[in-house]
Amino acid sequence: MKHNGSSSKRIVSFMLTLVMLFSLVSMGLFQITAADEICSIEISNTGGGRFTFSYVDATGVTKTGTYQTRTLKVPVGTEITLTPVERYTEANPSSAGNIAPFMCWETDKHKIITMNREYKFTATSSRKIFVVFANHPVGEYTVRYVNNAGILLHSFTVPTGSTPESYDPVGFLQTYTVPALDGYDFLGWDQKPDDYKNSTTFVIVRPKYVLIPTTYTLDFTNTSGVSGARTYDAFSKAAAIANPTDSEGKPFLYWKDAVTGEILCYNTLFLFYITRNTTLTAVYGEEPVSGGVCVRIVNAVKDITKGTMTFYSERSATSDLTVVETGILLSTANLNENSFLVTTAGVLKGISNSSANSGLYSLTKKGVTEGNTYYARAYVAYRDANGAYNVAYSGIYTETM
Repeated sequence: MKHNGSSSKRIVSFMLTLVMLFSLVSMGLFQITAADEICSIEISNTGGGRFTFSYVDATGVTKTGTYQTRTLKVPVGTEITLTPVERYTEANPSSAGNIAPFMCWETDKHKIITMNREYKFTATSSRKIFVVFANHPVGEYTVRYVNNAGILLHSFTVPTGSTPESYDPVGFLQTYTVPALDGYDFLGWDQKPDDYKNSTTFVIVRPKYVLIPTTYTLDFTNTSGVSGARTYDAFSKAAAIANPTDSEGKPFLYWKDAVTGEILCYNTLFLFYITRNTTLTAVYGEEPVSGGVCVRIVNAVKDITKGTMTFYSERSATSDLTVVETGILLSTANLNENSFLVTTAGVLKGISNSSANSGLYSLTKKGVTEGNTYYARAYVAYRDANGAYNVAYSGIYTETM
């Protein structure tokens, strides 16, 4: 058979190139980014202004530019900085003081991201961003009403010195009903028309809510030897106290939920977050319990006005166990119980500063916006009487803002 020398040389050259490429990858000098790790960040303007972007690409080179609209193709994890660039209004383009002022950055759903001029973020997925300018005629101002999540409800352009009522052709101010917010009462808007009627730029008006006070009752099935039965404020710390022995001299074993039968605590003093009307039973017996761990997330409290979500957990371990670490795991990914662990990469872990066998811990996530879903799981890492290391987990608790 006759060999083609040119083809053989090309094959050898190709193989050498592959060897060099894999060597560079292993040395960390060259990175291969999969197609699904590239984010498409589409940036546009509302009101006629422009924006400047800046980021460092995979080779270490700073990319920057000023545009009215631009789509950036960047790897996941790229940090991007955006700043607005105002323009003169069409009514008087030569006046340095007469510009359409920057108002905010918002999503394609007209939800305010931030009112800060400089917007820094890390690209985690493809998205659309708008830079919004108040492009109104000279002598007028812009009023934007938004809901509790910052989503635009209605916008007015009003002469300076006037209130928007006369410039409300759809009757928004008279007919709009603010959405109910679970657990909150609507107090009104954070600004009144007379407060902002002399504006020359723009005003963003938001609703105000107040948390509705709620109370819960703690009670017992035991007729004696226990204390703490009373009314508590919702989500406050309640205390159930049992005598070390009952009237027959039997030792205390644990507290259990009188309705579900779930074991809740192995200590005579049971501190917990009260989230509902609760009835407990103090259980006594002949043989002490060993090797027991209770851990659970009892509730989550959402504060849409502050953009926070707080998860509350409780734990209790029998006295023969030594608690090493306890806390709450948090993730935006819907993981199952076999993959939502303390060793799972990318999971946020809040760690309690207490290693007592019984106690409470809460974890607050900030920057939560409407529609965000978080999955939480409490854990207790401990050593048993023989020194073996174990981790006990609660079930997975899901909450959506």
